[in-house]
Amino acid sequence: MKLTTAAASAPRSQSGSALIITLWVAFGLVSLALYFGHSMSLELKASENRIAGLAADQAIEGAARYAAYLLTNLETPGLLPSAQFYSRDAVSVGEATFWFVGRDPDQDSPSLPYFGLDDESGRLDVNTATLAMLEALPRMTPSLAAAIIDWRDSDSEVTSGGAEEETYMRRNPAHRAKNAHFETLDELRLVFGMDAEVLFGEDANQNGILDPNENDGDGSPPKDNQDGRLDPGILEYLTVAPAATTTRAPGPGAAGSISRVNASTASEVVLSCLPGIEKVGASALIAYRRGHVDQLSTPGWFTNALTGDGLRAANDYLTNGSTRFRADIAALGQHGRGYRRQRFVFDLSSGTPRIAARQDLTPLGWALGREARQKVQVAQRNP
Repeated sequence: MKLTTAAASAPRSQSGSALIITLWVAFGLVSLALYFGHSMSLELKASENRIAGLAADQAIEGAARYAAYLLTNLETPGLLPSAQFYSRDAVSVGEATFWFVGRDPDQDSPSLPYFGLDDESGRLDVNTATLAMLEALPRMTPSLAAAIIDWRDSDSEVTSGGAEEETYMRRNPAHRAKNAHFETLDELRLVFGMDAEVLFGEDANQNGILDPNENDGDGSPPKDNQDGRLDPGILEYLTVAPAATTTRAPGPGAAGSISRVNASTASEVVLSCLPGIEKVGASALIAYRRGHVDQLSTPGWFTNALTGDGLRAANDYLTNGSTRFRADIAALGQHGRGYRRQRFVFDLSSGTPRIAARQDLTPLGWALGREARQKVQVAQRNP
């Protein structure tokens, strides 16, 4: 009888084991299915992001051609096209969208983005500005200005407070002073005494507006004073692609000639750096410019806004036209993905727009302001 009971229980035990094994196999297969399903979902999203990035790249190329077209057909040669006469904000190109990231000439709101083309000649030429002009820039120190002069000049004589070959050879890693003109503004990073705070200030993404992370004190980078206004670094005021018109430059640090600044587009900070014009003349120019928009195409209009030393200096340092224009283009692909940003400088000195410089600014991060970000987030939730 006992043998019969044992024999009867054996099949039941084997059936239970088979069931457990079957359940584990089923569980494993389900896990594999979920794993591969999740992997495929991630790969699909990655593919969509790559496609969106390619669309954004092509939108930037299209925007650059559009900018070249606009500059070829300027209403007034040498002056930026009127903002109301061209598309500049959230322009659709197929399923992609682009923006011209510009600078508000009236600086009405520090936190609202301004979209449009920009004039490169409204900035100081780092290759020809005198020592005094560089020293007048915000965040600049006399020793750093002297080091910039020493980096770009052709000799090995140290400007007072500056830095030449011996200083750079003591750095780790050691390198030589260039002793030639800056080819890009990125070279300023190599100048002795330069740091990110001087270069970028509070404007970490170089979009000309006060983003939330640039007005939160120590909450997040960059370092800022949380005063509700943007304090940019020197990159905002400098260029290596100036106007073609030059005049003889006096004083220490002079490079033989100096590029004129476009009085119609230069900021008050840049105008304040010019000898004879300085702070008082710069304020007068800005006030006159805002009240006489219809006169800015008139040659020498700036002499109507100045008196005294400013008036005497105007013809040496100012112009009212440009042959160099900036198109800072940001773009997104479908569903608000694939953010890209590139900055172009167009040279019109030969009559036909030519790309004189091109720089990828994508790594600097979002440059379109809070409202555009919110719209993008909505598009991502509702593809």
